[in-house]
Amino acid sequence: MAATAANSHIVTGSLTKALRSLAIPGILQMGAMLLFELADMFWIGRTSQTGVAAVGAATYMIWAVKALTTISGSGASVFIGKAAGQQNNSTIQAWFWRGLGVGLILGIGLMLAGIPLRYSIAGLMHLQGETLQFAADYMFWLFCG
Repeated sequence: MAATAANSHIVTGSLTKALRSLAIPGILQMGAMLLFELADMFWIGRTSQTGVAAVGAATYMIWAVKALTTISGSGASVFIGKAAGQQNNSTIQAWFWRGLGVGLILGIGLMLAGIPLRYSIAGLMHLQGETLQFAADYMFWLFCG
C-alpha cells in the first residue's frame, strides 16, 4: 500500500505534476540519444569524410529501429496506464511482461533480419564503395545492440 500512496498523485493529484513526473524520463532519454549521436559523429569525423557519410546514412536505421521498438512500449504503456488507473496490480504486471516479451521478440527479430540485410538496406540509400562498406559495418553493430 505504501507504493500506491506514494504514487497516487499520478491518478488523483495535480495533472501538471503527474505529466512532469512522466515526461522527464522521456526527455532525458531523448537527450541521451542525441548526445550518443553527436559523440558518434565527433569520433567518426576524426577518421574520414566517408565515415561521416556512412554513419549519417546509417543513422536513419537507428531512427527506424527505435520507431519499431517504440510500438511495443507505447502499446504496453497504454494498457499499463489503464490498469494503474483501475489500481489493478496483477494486470499491470501482466501487461509489463507482455510488453517486455513483445519488445524482446521484436528486438531479436530486427537483429536477425537486419544483420544479413544490412548491405541491401545501405544499397537502398544508393551508397557505393567504401561508404557502403562503412555503413554496413556500422549497421552491423547497431543491429547487435
